[in-house]
Amino acid sequence: MSDQKPKRQTRYVAKVRNMSGSNGPFQKIYAENSNPLNADGTPNKYFKGSLLWVDAETGKYYQVKQLSFFNPPQGMNPSQAEKGFASFITLDLENKYEVEELK
Repeated sequence: MSDQKPKRQTRYVAKVRNMSGSNGPFQKIYAENSNPLNADGTPNKYFKGSLLWVDAETGKYYQVKQLSFFNPPQGMNPSQAEKGFASFITLDLENKYEVEELK
């Protein structure tokens, strides 16, 4: 029997960046090396995969590049807050910096 532990099936898929805006501090979630090709067309040696959003309303597929935290001004619904939820994560399907529509 081998003493080696099985490899963990964990993937680092995104990073969170704290930012300041006109409405105060906020966070953006950036997908980790989300493109298989660099801007010049060469292969991205750090590419390990992509996050995809399949939109149930339109049936379209999107590659996720960025996500945002959304904290409702009135706070979370009390039933959600009781369960420990503090914010939502949003995706703007019309923002080319957040998503790329896949054909």
